[in-house]
Amino acid sequence: MKITKISPIQIACLLLMAVLSTSMLSAPAAIFSEAGRDMWISAIIAPVSGFILISTVVALHRLFPGRNLIQYSVTVLGAPAGKTIGLLFLLNALILNGNQTRQFIDFVSMNYFTRTPSIVFTASLTLLTALAIRSGVEVIARIARLLTPIIILIILIIILPLTYTINLERLLPVMEHGFIPIAQGTLALNIWYSMFVYLTFFLPHVESNKRMQRWGWISVTTVALCLFFTFVYTIGIMGSALGAFTYPFMVITRYTQAFEFLAHLDSLVMLFWVLDVFLRACLTYYCVVIGFAHFLGLKDHNPLIFPVGLLIMCFTYWSFPNTIVFASSAPLIAVSYNIFNFIYPLILLAAAKLRGFKAQSSD
Repeated sequence: MKITKISPIQIACLLLMAVLSTSMLSAPAAIFSEAGRDMWISAIIAPVSGFILISTVVALHRLFPGRNLIQYSVTVLGAPAGKTIGLLFLLNALILNGNQTRQFIDFVSMNYFTRTPSIVFTASLTLLTALAIRSGVEVIARIARLLTPIIILIILIIILPLTYTINLERLLPVMEHGFIPIAQGTLALNIWYSMFVYLTFFLPHVESNKRMQRWGWISVTTVALCLFFTFVYTIGIMGSALGAFTYPFMVITRYTQAFEFLAHLDSLVMLFWVLDVFLRACLTYYCVVIGFAHFLGLKDHNPLIFPVGLLIMCFTYWSFPNTIVFASSAPLIAVSYNIFNFIYPLILLAAAKLRGFKAQSSD
């Protein structure tokens, strides 16, 4: 496969946008059901897993430069175990693609295009991301860096007018039910931070591993700040009513007006969602294609792009045939994400250290 060099800041932007795409809209309701009004504390604790995951993936790449998780799993665990777990990892990532596509089409269908068949959105998103991936990782990275400032500006335009409506008393009392709900909320929030494991598929193209770790931490910190303020704003404005809505952040923007001419901010939420989900789909779709190419021993990943895209479309409906099934499957999704995306890389690093593998390059 052609090795293209990309900068750490480009990948940091891509990871940042991939995590924010669904977390800002769907995480408030999900974490509120676990931690209640203390969910903002979970937002402070959860980034620890992101820092650990970034450090783990970079450390593994220093042990096995130029290779990704699918490749060095075989080196560390042996062919039978490494191939098997690598395949399970890729299947989990494939389901993740179906998961995020399902969220996208449900959100758009429920809030904007109620009469448009969902297959239109599924096919459009899959085709656009397939074309981006076929253009190469450099194109994906440049798109991420180009869109990130625009998306951050949209987020600020959405959030700042809401500031005057916040009632911080709705965050009290703190830790009313102890630390256990906060811990449960933290574990649930780790679903999104586990996305940082996909850095492993981009590190062979990154110019500097040392700078990548620093920019990875910056990406995690930015995600943490965005989620913290999202949680504070939603609970501070909606209070206990937050749990009654699937997308509470969307609800509060619909009733906000700034400076008498800036209204209907929900249209900006739609713009933020579409751009962000596109970047997230590019990230996960690319990782699945590259992962299966290395799993099958192919030198060129392009022949797999459209077959994998077809599988993603199928998993969108097979795995989650309706919104009720999608919501009820959340605990199982959380377990699989934490096992394959967080615990598995830690096990790989520990096994590699125990077997005596040494870092071959610091950069």
